[in-house]
Amino acid sequence: MTSTWKKPISRRQMLAGSGVALGAGVTAALVGCGDDDDDEAPAATAAPATEAPAEATEAPAEATEAPAEATEAPAEATEAPAEEATPEPTEAPDTGPKQGGTLRYAVQGDLLLTNGAPFTRAQGIPILIFESLIRYEESPAPTHVLVDQYEVSEDLTQVTVRLKENAVFHDGSPVTPDDVFFGIDAIVNPEQYGFSFRGQLKAFASLVTDMSTIDERTMVFTFASALANVNDFFAQFPVTKKDTYAQLQTGENIQGTGPYKMKSWTPGVGYELEPSTNWHDDRGGPYLDGVKVIQFADAEAVGQAYDADDIDIATSVSPVFGKAHEEDVRLAAKWGIVYVGLNVTNPYFQDKRVRQALFFAIDRERIVNELMEGLVELTTQPWDPGSPAFDPDLEQPFYDPDRARALLAEAGFSQTEPITFDHYANHPVVGAGLASLIKQNFADVGVEIELVGHQIPDMNKKLFERDFDAGWFLMTGFSPFSPVTVITQPLPFQDNNPSKYTSETFLDIRAKLRSLDPFSEEALVQYERFNELFHDDPWLLPCAPFRGINVVKPRVQGYNSFVEPLTYLGYVWLDDA
Repeated sequence: MTSTWKKPISRRQMLAGSGVALGAGVTAALVGCGDDDDDEAPAATAAPATEAPAEATEAPAEATEAPAEATEAPAEATEAPAEEATPEPTEAPDTGPKQGGTLRYAVQGDLLLTNGAPFTRAQGIPILIFESLIRYEESPAPTHVLVDQYEVSEDLTQVTVRLKENAVFHDGSPVTPDDVFFGIDAIVNPEQYGFSFRGQLKAFASLVTDMSTIDERTMVFTFASALANVNDFFAQFPVTKKDTYAQLQTGENIQGTGPYKMKSWTPGVGYELEPSTNWHDDRGGPYLDGVKVIQFADAEAVGQAYDADDIDIATSVSPVFGKAHEEDVRLAAKWGIVYVGLNVTNPYFQDKRVRQALFFAIDRERIVNELMEGLVELTTQPWDPGSPAFDPDLEQPFYDPDRARALLAEAGFSQTEPITFDHYANHPVVGAGLASLIKQNFADVGVEIELVGHQIPDMNKKLFERDFDAGWFLMTGFSPFSPVTVITQPLPFQDNNPSKYTSETFLDIRAKLRSLDPFSEEALVQYERFNELFHDDPWLLPCAPFRGINVVKPRVQGYNSFVEPLTYLGYVWLDDA
């Protein structure tokens, strides 16, 4: 199984990144220089007050690759600015990647440019357009993207980075510290830039107490407290051009630094990308003549197009479709867990023995083998399989209806009417199929529930407003990141979580982990405490891992999703080009 943490790394690698790090003397010199709605910033390490990053949501149903709803922009195509040069092909070697061809990519939602783009996760394919300062590729050691130097101070409160000399936007203008500072300010103060923001990065960005420049390429960021997971922020934070941001929001001028740039966009139909002649990466690419992103109404239409050979890549397909095309499946790394959420303030669920009973009532083997078509594994924990927090003893079904009935009897459980559980009306993983199976599991132990299906926007609204009266079906995210991020960034683990769950033990675990080396003995103690709490006093009932099921035609070579389940096509080429 693919694991983010499969390659052992040292603390030094995590602090410095995988490129050439700043020397100790330089770091010491630079360290001294420096100047949401309901987002909650992480607390200082000494007190378990709040969490970091707090307003990061788990991905709504379409957030992995496709936004859930379309914009209302005009229907005519928006052309890229005229001053951008016509791209010239990058010569590919005689053996290996081939140059040319157009890749066809399916999405089920339009670009969302007026709701915090590109700083929200619900952007999908624009990862080709925008890049972060660093990223995780095959391990949690940061790989340099837009920087050639990256260093975290030993006390985990400062980060010093130097932009690459050839880091430029698609229009040829250089990336500057002002562009980076602008993005962080826009996340923290979105109203100043004409949008509201509920994205994952706000609480992280809110902890930046100072941003200063050493020279025209070097920056120092100071945080309010020690952050053991600070790399996770810079690995998720996309860079865009400050001076053209207003034009980005209208779709007129979308400036990034990635391998492909916007050529045209027809809202409701799709958009086309062309290679950037200014891409800074020296590992080869872009090789494609272009990427045609085609918008489809639903998963069925995507499947029909794939079978008709009208598209080359379809992401987040249903397990049934994936099983039927198993030879083409590229299973993404574990992103989180599919779960049943419980509102612990609801009278039915205040007693933890009732919640424990429902945990034992779930037939996870049936979920994995029938609903997930055997494409994923059993799990009851949010961690990546290679994470230092991962416990192999938790990779089992824990299906015990008799124990569930005994716990319900011990708690004196009774009901006079079915308990309402909300779910997505139409979703390949957390839709009616999962809800119906769980309903049967609960009925088998004497708990009757009523299922209420919602369209994506309505269900997402209930999630963001923490408006679940009793129970619901959703998924968490961020398993590939640092353990402290896994239990702070997804919405179900935040202080203001939909379950209304509070625990001094949980707050204490998170507070301690914020400043601990994730591989240290002290951290291992905290992981054990969390795993015990998560199963003894459950507010989420894990059902299965949440893993993106992508299908890719054989003609597509060089495909890679890296650590995050976001498709990256920078090095992709077509075998029949």
